Amino acid sequence: MKNILSLAIAVLFPIILFSQDYEEIKAKELPKGVHEYLTKNMPGATIARAARGIEQGQTIYAAVIEVGTDKRVMIFDKEGAFLRKANSLSSTSTDPPPMSNTANSKSERNSVPQQSIPEKSLPASTQKFLKDNHSNYTLLEITYIPFSNAPLYKVILRDSKSDNVYIFNADGGIKNKRSYELSSSPFTKQFPLAK
Repeated sequence: MKNILSLAIAVLFPIILFSQDYEEIKAKELPKGVHEYLTKNMPGATIARAARGIEQGQTIYAAVIEVGTDKRVMIFDKEGAFLRKANSLSSTSTDPPPMSNTANSKSERNSVPQQSIPEKSLPASTQKFLKDNHSNYTLLEITYIPFSNAPLYKVILRDSKSDNVYIFNADGGIKNKRSYELSSSPFTKQFPLAK
C-alpha cells in the first residue's frame, strides 16, 4: 500500500503542481524554516521535490518528503512554518506534529509506528560505535523505526560538549548525524541539562 501511495505521489505531484499554478523549484529555494523543521522533527528526511504557489492569496511551499521508503507531501508557509500534510495541494489541513519524546505521539501514529527500545536492542556495531566515539555519554532516547524493508534506529545522546542525533540502519551504518552545542540544543527542553 505504501509503495502504491509513494508511486501515486511521485507521478501525480507534477500534474497537481502545474494544474494548480504551482511552479516546481529546487529544494534549496525553500524557506530556511522548512529545513529547520525537518532537521528538528524528521531527522534523516530528504526533500525529493519542491514547489511554490499561491493559496488564498498567500505564498505557500510544498515539498515531497522522503524518510526511508515513506513519502509524503507537506505544506509550509512563506517563512517555512509547517501548515499541514497533504495527499495533494488541495487536501484538507491537519495539525502540525508536535515534538515529542514519546513513542505514541500523534505525529508518529500518523506516519510510521515507532517504539522506544533499550540500548541492548541496538545492533552490536551501533553500540560499539557509540562507545568508541563518545566518552561519558548519556542516552536520551533510542527509537526503533520499522520501515518496511529497511528498519532504522534513531539515537539521541548527550556527551560533555553536545547533543547528537544519529540515524543508523539495521547493519549499524550511519544514515544521518546532527550535532548541537549544549548551549543551543533543541533537546534541552525535553531533556534538561543536569546542574
